[in-house]
Amino acid sequence: MESKPIVTYHGNQVLFSSLRSIVLQGLPKEPAEWRRSYGRPPKSVNLEASFVPYDEDILPEETDKTLVSRPYFHIFWTDCDLESYKQTVREEMAEWCSGLKNHNIPDWLIVVVVTDETKVKSKLLPRSSVIDKVRSDFCGKQPDRCFVLVEPLKSDPKSAESWNTFFVRLRQLLLQAYGRHLTKYEDNMRGLREKRNEAGWNFQEYFLVQEELGFMFEMMGLYDDALIQYDELDALFTQFVLNHASGVTVEWLLTLIKPCTSWAGLSLIKPIDREKRDCVRDNKASLLEFRNYLFSRQCAILFLMNKPWEVVQRAIDFFHNTVQEMKVLEVQIPLGGLDCWVFLSALEVLQHCQKQAESVQNKSYSLYTASLWDYACRKLRLLGELCGLMPNQTEQPSSEQLSRVIDLTSGMGIEEIDPAVTQPRPRDKLREALSSRESFQKIYLELSELTMGTFKHIGRFRSARLLGKDLAHFYMQLGEPQKAENFLVDVEKSYHQEGWYQLVEATRLELANCQKYIGDVTRYVKTACQVAGSQTLKLSEREKHMTEVLQIADEHKADEPITLRASPLFFIVESSVQIKEEKVSLDEKVEVEFVIQNNSPFSISCNKIWLTLKSFKPDQNVMEKRAKVINQKPNVFRTGSDASLDKQVTNFKPVRRQMPSLINLQASIEGTKKGIPSLCGITCVNTHELLKRADSAGGSIGKQEPVKLETSNILCLENVKLQQADNRIRFMGQAQEAGTFKLQQVGIQIQGLEFLKDLDVENYITVGTEEPYCLIQPEVILAGVPQEVVVTLHTGSYSIPSTNKLVVRESPDITVDTGSHDKSLVLEKTPKETSTKMKMTIFMETRANGPEITENKIVFDCDWLTRPVIAKVQFLHPFKIEHHLRTCKERKFLQIQVSGSSEPNFELTEWNLIATNTCDVDLVPHNFSHHKLRVNKHQLASCIWQIKPNIQQDIDLELQFHMMYRCLESGIQTVNDYKKKQHVIHKFHLSHFQTLYTAHIDVTPKSEDKVCKIGSMVCMKLHVKAMENNSISKDQNLIYEVSADQSMWGLYGKTTGTFSLEKGDYSTQMNVMPLLTGFLHYPKVTISKYDQTASEDIWVKNDNENQEQEKQDNCQDFSESFTKAAVSDVDNPSPNDNSPAKTKESKLAAIIAFKTGQVYYSSIGQQIQVYPENASTDLEVTVL
Repeated sequence: MESKPIVTYHGNQVLFSSLRSIVLQGLPKEPAEWRRSYGRPPKSVNLEASFVPYDEDILPEETDKTLVSRPYFHIFWTDCDLESYKQTVREEMAEWCSGLKNHNIPDWLIVVVVTDETKVKSKLLPRSSVIDKVRSDFCGKQPDRCFVLVEPLKSDPKSAESWNTFFVRLRQLLLQAYGRHLTKYEDNMRGLREKRNEAGWNFQEYFLVQEELGFMFEMMGLYDDALIQYDELDALFTQFVLNHASGVTVEWLLTLIKPCTSWAGLSLIKPIDREKRDCVRDNKASLLEFRNYLFSRQCAILFLMNKPWEVVQRAIDFFHNTVQEMKVLEVQIPLGGLDCWVFLSALEVLQHCQKQAESVQNKSYSLYTASLWDYACRKLRLLGELCGLMPNQTEQPSSEQLSRVIDLTSGMGIEEIDPAVTQPRPRDKLREALSSRESFQKIYLELSELTMGTFKHIGRFRSARLLGKDLAHFYMQLGEPQKAENFLVDVEKSYHQEGWYQLVEATRLELANCQKYIGDVTRYVKTACQVAGSQTLKLSEREKHMTEVLQIADEHKADEPITLRASPLFFIVESSVQIKEEKVSLDEKVEVEFVIQNNSPFSISCNKIWLTLKSFKPDQNVMEKRAKVINQKPNVFRTGSDASLDKQVTNFKPVRRQMPSLINLQASIEGTKKGIPSLCGITCVNTHELLKRADSAGGSIGKQEPVKLETSNILCLENVKLQQADNRIRFMGQAQEAGTFKLQQVGIQIQGLEFLKDLDVENYITVGTEEPYCLIQPEVILAGVPQEVVVTLHTGSYSIPSTNKLVVRESPDITVDTGSHDKSLVLEKTPKETSTKMKMTIFMETRANGPEITENKIVFDCDWLTRPVIAKVQFLHPFKIEHHLRTCKERKFLQIQVSGSSEPNFELTEWNLIATNTCDVDLVPHNFSHHKLRVNKHQLASCIWQIKPNIQQDIDLELQFHMMYRCLESGIQTVNDYKKKQHVIHKFHLSHFQTLYTAHIDVTPKSEDKVCKIGSMVCMKLHVKAMENNSISKDQNLIYEVSADQSMWGLYGKTTGTFSLEKGDYSTQMNVMPLLTGFLHYPKVTISKYDQTASEDIWVKNDNENQEQEKQDNCQDFSESFTKAAVSDVDNPSPNDNSPAKTKESKLAAIIAFKTGQVYYSSIGQQIQVYPENASTDLEVTVL
């Protein structure tokens, strides 16, 4: 609103003119807090004012009830000196104050402008300045009514501070004046409203009173409060209308319900339509005019609040309520006049909101404009039907319709020109639409397309498709069914996805008529079959379309068949599928049975019905029977277009396009240069499917059309008549191909039509082709012994036609004896699925070492076999041969141990040990070679030879152990080989076995009684001596390591040390402490080589491997294994520390372990008895 609260100025006019611009700019610069009465929350207000010269004639009287034209505040400006004040200014100021007092106006302020700051600070004479005189003469009881403005035209900080103080004081006084007047005005308005039920009360008068209050709030910038005033007036008027409808009538309402002669639409060009306001004031406005004015004021305030979307939102309710009020009050209006008013008003709102919508969220704005566009389209369609402008009205408009167009056009009024709007005004558009049928069709289609686009923009596809249904009817009337078909298909999809199945059937009926009019036979047949299979449409419609389908089928029987989905005309009950035998053999009978439900209105004769079987390779999980999940209809919630309008709608399924299940990607290489690609990437092949708009996807509902499978595995029935309801169909055929088959597709042929249904059932038919196989018994055969076995041949799905030979082919390490020179077995005539048995002898040489069981294969072949049959044979080696090196000082003994691995007894004879690579060693046996030994799983045999080298040098020995054996169990061998002996050889290598050093440990108690007691320190002596035949240099550095079980011995002193045998021997000692009583083994000592010239890595042989080699030694060359460690002298060692020593300065070296037998530990196995210390109770004694 352009009006502002009025403030008068008086006094020095020239002075205020020089300060006017500063006052106008500074007053609204900062907001002020306005605290109102009745507990209402405070408001932040930017005050503005209109300054006018003071005139006593414009001062309001007490009886004046205006707010807009009232002067609210009065200011007297002066900059006079003391003399001028006494002569003229004082008298003028007194007259000004007297005039305000006579009109009972307390809102005033005297501003004294001082250009010299010294006048303010001078205090030589009391009350000698103009300021003091003014305060004493006029502001004695109200000192805040006088303000001193210091040097206002300067730009220094003091002047700015003076201005700020002045504006704060002025804003405070202005708000006090506003509050006092508004409080008094609201009290009077409240009293007037309370008299609304009294006789003679007039709503129009009260309307102007409360609107005045709205004007005041609008001038102050309080648009929320101003809008509340109009909303209260709207609600009050609506209540009077409802009371009138219930029988309570008032006189002032009778003028509004007079016959309506003007249905000019809403006008939002001017913020205040003065002409309509005068009509309301003079009680001459009609109901539509009053409603137009009231809503235009609400829109004007909402535009000031920058809320155009709320204007559109209110407009929808406003139109509906006004139409209902016209009907309730029974206001007479020509037919179509109210529709014209709605159309004109809707377009006016949309046109003005479009200018404001650029600065707001377009999505929120479109959420409301979509419904308003739809409302305008429906009203335009009604006007077209009334005026004979619809396409289905073939005749020209009648004289009555032409007269109606003239009357409606004249009642629209004269259009106001808005220079800010360049597009056609609503009246011009409606006049053009009513002028001719072509113009009407053009404008109606434009508005409909715009409405549909708005609905789609905000995601309300259902509303868009409902509007599309109206457009489809319109295009059908225009004779353009091609355009109507897509709209009908979209509506059908929307209904189907939301579960409105009766609406789906009704829409299909319209779609069938549309497609028939187009002449597209294929699509019409598909839709007609759906109509014929419907259970909700009338029987006559179903029979009609089914008859037409059969006619088309008969016409196209010579052409390529038209492929259709079986449902809903034919429904295959998948749960009724039954297979008599799921596993059959070749050439056996296959029988499948299921139910076909005929939903057509009568019985149908089918040329043939077939069942297609698809071959596939099933996974293990596929063949298992899966549980069926019951599909329950969940509550699906729809998300609104605006986040503030999220509402949950039960059972609503939004229209969504099904995304492709597969994203097809392929590599893309571009711009190759010199063999190097400059651009590599991934390209999506089916981009058009992924990025296709969901609302523009055409086609019918459901899955894609099924494709007829071309395969030879088909079960077929011919000339079948399908009765109404359920028909049990039984297929019978012969298995001609081996494999696993799934029931894939059912087809029904009726002349030139083929109805297909892809099955999704867990039923499979397995056609077996069991291959022949051989079994050899017993499953495990002893190696090294000729043994008779039984060969069982199972023919499987094949039969042996006549006498044949089964050729046996063995592997190189197996010997087979079948009794014939060509190693074949004779086969007699044998039917399929039977077995025949044969005998043969198998022999495999045994091994001294390796795994106990060896698996081998024997191949059987024959002319009637499609491929050779392989039988697996397992051979058990009856015994295992091991060797161990034993040492007694410099003497060496070799133990050969034969352990059995089978239950049968074996007799061992003629054993012998020879060296194959040298004659410088004597192998002296300590067993009698003529003795016979027995070996089985529970008994082993051993032989010992002493090794006596004839030379001093270290030699390597290649040894062979020979022996003869035979099995003592007659049931194992064949009779002819029962007494035949077999020969076995065990070869091995022996090196570095001569004794180089002997190590001896002696543990001596320190006590006088020479008794070792627990917890007492004892002395452990180590003595190392080189053998006389040791050819190794005595300068060889050695290292010893002492270790013990921490629970048995405590070690004190050096546990590791290096030494050499320059003098032939070496001795050292250390302190140890027994920790247990009883017989304890001595601590363990290990002697190794010590090489200081090695690399930085330190290596020591693994203890576990060393211990293992002490127990058994295979005496073969092997690479020495080592482990990192650090070795040197130890300072202050801790007890029980068995690890290699750790020092502050470690020296890196290499520790190389001796091979088994090179060091003889003479103290191994020795024990010492440990006694308790002064035991007085029972003790626990350990014997090791």
